Amino acid sequence: MPDIYKNAPLARAVFQARFPGELAIELARPRIQAALRGAFPKLFVPNAVPGVAPATQPYLFKSSNESESFEIALNSFAYTTTQYPGYARFRQIVLAHARIFSDAVPEVEKLNRVGLRYINRMPILRESKAAAIPLRDYLNVGLELPASIPGANLTELNSAFTVQMDGGQLRVVLKIEEGAGPAEPEVLVLDFDFGQLEDLHIRNLELYLDRAHDHTKRVFTDLIAQEYFPVMRGELQ
Repeated sequence: MPDIYKNAPLARAVFQARFPGELAIELARPRIQAALRGAFPKLFVPNAVPGVAPATQPYLFKSSNESESFEIALNSFAYTTTQYPGYARFRQIVLAHARIFSDAVPEVEKLNRVGLRYINRMPILRESKAAAIPLRDYLNVGLELPASIPGANLTELNSAFTVQMDGGQLRVVLKIEEGAGPAEPEVLVLDFDFGQLEDLHIRNLELYLDRAHDHTKRVFTDLIAQEYFPVMRGELQ
């Protein structure tokens, strides 16, 4: 994903591994917490949710400023950050935390799914919500619509598609959302989730992570309009 741009629109990055439920995690939580305590001193215990098994709800460890978190449940673990440090450092952190988990719970070997998700939020400007979305200023995306529908005059957008790629599948969501506050502009959300599902083993996480990143970065780069690259580089506002 975009790790060389001063104004990259990346708002959140998430790595998650899922596996068959493993009760050994119940006893391993104290060891995992002890290993993570320096980086994630805050512990959040899940509340009971009707109809949801408590063990499948994650225990959440957060950094002091809550920009990073590591979570563990009976059938998954995940790392999330809202301050993406570039792929090299992100990769290093994910693999280090995965090793902590694996050392504490050696019973977990086979995985059901490995996912890498990047959520981008691109501020957009238009005169009003009734005005057309200037999509071409941001993305190389077009919609093939019947002649009776003026596709260039889209005023709302909420679309998703999934494509098969080498080693997995990529789900892409495109939508317009309100800004964070009344004074904040609307944002164009570009949400990537690359999932790998077949013949997975925890010892190969490095391979899965690199594969997911390479596919997603290539699609991101192809989707971004050339006019928006100077904005990401900090040359334009």
